[in-house]
Amino acid sequence: MKKSWVAVSIALAAAGAFAASNAPFRPLQRCEIRASYVGQIVRIDGVMIGPPGSKGQYRFILAKSGPSGDSQIGQGGEYVIGRSGETVVSTNELNIDSQDRYRAVMQIDSAGNNTSCSQANP
Repeated sequence: MKKSWVAVSIALAAAGAFAASNAPFRPLQRCEIRASYVGQIVRIDGVMIGPPGSKGQYRFILAKSGPSGDSQIGQGGEYVIGRSGETVVSTNELNIDSQDRYRAVMQIDSAGNNTSCSQANP
C-alpha cells in the first residue's frame, strides 16, 4: 500500500514539474511607470516591484517634446527592492501643456533577466 502512494506522489511531482517547465516565463521583478497629474504638472515615478531584498540595475529615460523644444533626462544605477515589495528608483516632474508629449522608458537587468516598461501621454 505504501509503494502505491509513493508512485502516485512521484507521478504527481513529475506532472507538476512538466507543467511548470511549460508555463510562460514570469520575471521575478518587474517595473512600472506611474504618472500623476496636478494641473499642468505631471509627476512620473519609475517603480521596481519584486521580492524584498532582490536587486539589479536600471536605466530610466524620459523624453519630452513640444512647441517650445525637446528635452531628455537619463538616469540609472543599482537598486534594492524594499520590504514592501517595491522601490521608487526615479521621480521627475514635468510641466506639460496640451501640445507637449512625453515618453518614459525604463529597462532593468536583474541576475541576467532583462525586462522593460514604458508609458507615454496620449
